[in-house]
Amino acid sequence: RRDRSEAERWRGRHLEVLVSLSALLRRRAGEESGRGSGGGNGEDDGARRTRLLGEIGEAVQLVGEAIGALGGGTAVGPGRRSAEMEQYEAALAIKTDAHGCGGTGSTDGGTDGTPHESVADALFLMGRHHQRSRSYRSAQRCYDRALRTYRAVLGHECIPVSSVLHDIGVMYHGRGDHGAARKCLGRSLSMRIALLGSDDLSVADGHCWVGKIERERGEYRRARECFLEAHRIKVGRLGKGHVGTAEVLQNVGVVCDDLGWHSESLSCYRDALLIRMANNTDPSDLDGSADVCESLECIANVYRARGEADRALQFFGQCLRRRRRVVSDPASTRSHVTSLLQTYEDVILLTKSQAKLRSDDGAASDARVGPLLVEMGTLYDQRLGKQSRALVHYQKGLQVFQRTKDYGQIGSALCLIGSVH
Repeated sequence: RRDRSEAERWRGRHLEVLVSLSALLRRRAGEESGRGSGGGNGEDDGARRTRLLGEIGEAVQLVGEAIGALGGGTAVGPGRRSAEMEQYEAALAIKTDAHGCGGTGSTDGGTDGTPHESVADALFLMGRHHQRSRSYRSAQRCYDRALRTYRAVLGHECIPVSSVLHDIGVMYHGRGDHGAARKCLGRSLSMRIALLGSDDLSVADGHCWVGKIERERGEYRRARECFLEAHRIKVGRLGKGHVGTAEVLQNVGVVCDDLGWHSESLSCYRDALLIRMANNTDPSDLDGSADVCESLECIANVYRARGEADRALQFFGQCLRRRRRVVSDPASTRSHVTSLLQTYEDVILLTKSQAKLRSDDGAASDARVGPLLVEMGTLYDQRLGKQSRALVHYQKGLQVFQRTKDYGQIGSALCLIGSVH
């Protein structure tokens, strides 16, 4: 906890330094802009001014990217821009001034009305920021302006155009327009293959996104082909044991599940699990732990689909223990809590169904289910602030303890119910 607190202070100090640096750069740009391009050396002076303002614009843009990397991309308060976006807007204004556009709202040209690539770079980053904030209309406007400028300067077939098309495709996917997403992502992928070759890592990323779209459209075999090609590329470039290959294997397994190929999906999930466990050696790496749990849960679901409930419960149990550890970390998020609650639901449902199949009196399953219901209630109460849901689970747990006549647990459950009321 002390390490995280110190890290937060370090982050705050560095954000302040970056914002102060940006203020100095912007002040210098303002001074240079105020001088104009007139004066003693004519064209030489104008060229110097253009170069200097262009370099300042690039520096302010880099400050924005650094602020975003430090977590300064979130706006504080209604109607407020984030510190990251403020830098991109300032960079765009400075670059526009440097290259003779006459203002941020005008065309994306440079001196004498010619487009300039660096202006498109700033617009592209602004589009990405708007997209992360789910401001899709603003993102689309920035992307469209960046795309026009890149095409005017570099041509229609170039890596920057491919990158913008890729992000537009991802944006369409976020909006649920799978047809438009598939079209943009497919054009971007074809361009990357033509320009970079079929073994570039960005090509693997493109295959993954196309595979994701194909799966959501129900084209499972096509999706599997995309993921397998992405896996081939990543293994060749990163090695079999790299965590990036595990993510693709996980996707192959999911598509095989969709096709009903449970043996193949189980093999993919196991391979992904081994890679993720080998890379998850830091207890504070909560995302890595969550990835391990994802693979464990998928393996459990395959065994459940195959009717092997005992094996499924073994893997659900491992997942449950790991997710408890993740949620106990103060840095855990609501998403981690929600995932743990879902695992509780899976374990409880499977435990009850097993009891029915064995036609026992339910005492053994009650002894396992009751404490799980109380733990779920505590999560709803203390982590999610959903007291009504907490009461439901506490009361269900109480009913279980009453059936088993566990008076100690009955007292504890009553105390928890009283504390909520």
